[in-house]
Amino acid sequence: MKIVSEQEIEQLFDSFCKKVLKNKAHDIFKAEKREMENQVSIEYLLERQLEGSDLFSLPDYTIEAHSFPLVTINVVVSLDNEDLADALWLLKEENREILLLYYFLSMKDEEIGQRLSKTRQAIQKRRTCALSNLRDILLKRVRYEE
Repeated sequence: MKIVSEQEIEQLFDSFCKKVLKNKAHDIFKAEKREMENQVSIEYLLERQLEGSDLFSLPDYTIEAHSFPLVTINVVVSLDNEDLADALWLLKEENREILLLYYFLSMKDEEIGQRLSKTRQAIQKRRTCALSNLRDILLKRVRYEE
């Protein structure tokens, strides 16, 4: 067995570290190159849009009446359905928030209860009651329009 000095060990470790850094830099360079080849500038897309080709469409964020801020988690839920949005605004704030958290953010009753400092059973009861109220509001609207 060959006896290796401390200086040789340091040199081997130094060489190893340099190879790792060199290979990592090479990987980063290749990834950036691939990304640059696949990117399209926003200016190019806007020019094409002005020329009349339908490459993309910008979302319409002008409808503020269909947005529901959820204070407990700092999220805004936006709805496209105007009837549903109007009916949700008629519910109590806490009931509306429970419905939005449950149905639109897929949170469980237990998670919602933790955020609102209520039990799972209380959240479930409020959710079913709010859903019933929402159904009644929507049915009244449909009957009124007929």
